[in-house]
Amino acid sequence: MDTYRVAKIATLLAWALVVLAYGQPPQQTPSSEMGFICATAGELGVAGEPPNLAFSVFEKGVWRPADAFIEPENVTFLLVPLINGDKPERGIVQGQLPPSVLKNETVICFKAGRGSPRAKPPVEGKLAVVKRQGMVYHVFITRADAAPHANFSIAQMGRPHGERPDEVKTEGALPKSVPRG
Repeated sequence: MDTYRVAKIATLLAWALVVLAYGQPPQQTPSSEMGFICATAGELGVAGEPPNLAFSVFEKGVWRPADAFIEPENVTFLLVPLINGDKPERGIVQGQLPPSVLKNETVICFKAGRGSPRAKPPVEGKLAVVKRQGMVYHVFITRADAAPHANFSIAQMGRPHGERPDEVKTEGALPKSVPRG
């Protein structure tokens, strides 16, 4: 064996030992915090809205960004035959896109904060208070263009595994959309 191959194998073995010694990275270890809560757009009062929403929770005295995901729509792409050659079976591809408008049954998953917020939200929007197994959680929702980026995160496309809430109550309204000129 040449020296390059030996060095490459030694490096791979060293990385394997590091992974075995330290186990999983901290962000993947189980924690006591609540996972994702998944409710429909109808339950959250955002059906009929575009999917560019931002989410925040009140924890430790401040409003902070909350992870959120909006269920994508399954679509079929028909590719131009000239691109994929003479194989028509490769001309149909399944994919996913964000919905143009949230439907009543569109699932939205988010990381909620415990309890009810003790401070007024930084912008106009909708506060959702959800109950799950006797515990109360909250999330604040507003339009992405109205949200201060330090306090909010914009919902991504996807659907993580989450728990259904026992009850959802909302108050407030999303700000009017600003027309782009």
